[in-house]
Amino acid sequence: MKTLPLPSLDDTFATYLQWLRPLVDDKTYAHSAKALEDFRHLEAPKLQRLLEQRADLAAPDSWLIDYWRGMRLANRGSLPLTGNQAMKIDWKAPQSGLKRVAHFTHALARVHHAYQNGELRAILDDPDTCHS
Repeated sequence: MKTLPLPSLDDTFATYLQWLRPLVDDKTYAHSAKALEDFRHLEAPKLQRLLEQRADLAAPDSWLIDYWRGMRLANRGSLPLTGNQAMKIDWKAPQSGLKRVAHFTHALARVHHAYQNGELRAILDDPDTCHS
């Protein structure tokens, strides 16, 4: 099986900005693009070299395999709920069976409704939320 290629910095940054654009307002997008440009010239080249070294050492396996194993195989929680990096839900319902599914579905519907009404904003001061 072919392994996932390590994308170039240009591809990574272009894809990030492409996916960010519909999610944020113009001011936030401009701020993010500036921060990304600063990152591109400061830390990114060094980090890219480290990823390239990791890819070379991991060959013929994927450069992501150790990260994936740590995130997926070492996790003993419910993967769809604990491994979702796109959102955070503060659980208030009992954590079993149908009640969990109902609470999760309700939370998704609330997020969708807030997005449709333009009320969705990032939780920037939450230490449990990754913004990288």
